[in-house]
Amino acid sequence: MSKKTIFLFLIICCCFAANASAEVSFTNGIEMSDSSIMFTVREIYTAEDALAFREDLDGDDDLNVSSSEIEAFKERYLSNGGMQFLEYIVVDDGSTQLTISSIELDFENAEGVVDDSALHVTTRIVYLLNSTLSYGEHKIWVLGDYRIEEVRFILPAGVGLVSYDGLENATLSMQDNRVLLKGESGVTSYMIGDVQRIESASIIWIKEEPFYEHRLFLPLLIMVELMLGATALYMIKRNKNK
Repeated sequence: MSKKTIFLFLIICCCFAANASAEVSFTNGIEMSDSSIMFTVREIYTAEDALAFREDLDGDDDLNVSSSEIEAFKERYLSNGGMQFLEYIVVDDGSTQLTISSIELDFENAEGVVDDSALHVTTRIVYLLNSTLSYGEHKIWVLGDYRIEEVRFILPAGVGLVSYDGLENATLSMQDNRVLLKGESGVTSYMIGDVQRIESASIIWIKEEPFYEHRLFLPLLIMVELMLGATALYMIKRNKNK
C-alpha cells in the first residue's frame, strides 16, 4: 500500500495524520435514525495533495486516471469490508453494538489528466445497531480531528439533545422536525483516576423526548379539551330537556 493510500485511510476515517497538509479539508455528517447511523465524510483535495492523490490512482503511470483505475482503488481500499470504520463511532461506550450494512466511496473530478485541480471524495457508511436510539438515554462518541471544518449530528425523530462535548462554535436548530447540532471538531477531556486525559472527539448525549414535549402534544391536548367541553355542553342541554 502506498503512502498516499495510507493517508486516505487515515483522513477518511478522521484519524490523526501527522504528515497531512492544509491542502485537505473535510466535513463529517452523522445522521441517526431509530436503529441505524449514516456516517458521511466529504473530503476536498487541492494543490499538491490532489496531484499526489491522482498519482496514486494512476496505476499504470500513464499520467491519466481511468474509471477502471478508480474502481481498482476502491476495491483495494475496501478489501477488508471496511472493518476499520467500526472504530470511529462508539455508542453507549460499546454496550450498543454496530455492524456495517453498506459502504459507498465516490470520486468527483478524479478521472482524466493527473494534475493538481480540486478532487472530491465522499464516503458513506451505514451502521446498524442492535438496539434503538429512540428509547432511553444514549451516548454517541465520534473520533475527531482539528482539521474537520464541520461536524453535523442529526438526531432521530422524537429524540432530544441532553448535552455535548468536543464541538467548537456549535449551533442548535431543527431540520425536518429533527434536532440538528453542528460545529467544529474539538477536544474532550476526562479523568482516569487522578490523570486527566484529552482526546480529539465529539460526544453527544441524547434522550427520547417526554410525551409532553412532542410537537403533536399541544394540538392533541386542545382537541381532547374541545371534545370534553362539547360532551359537557351536550350533557347539560340533555339534562335541561328532561
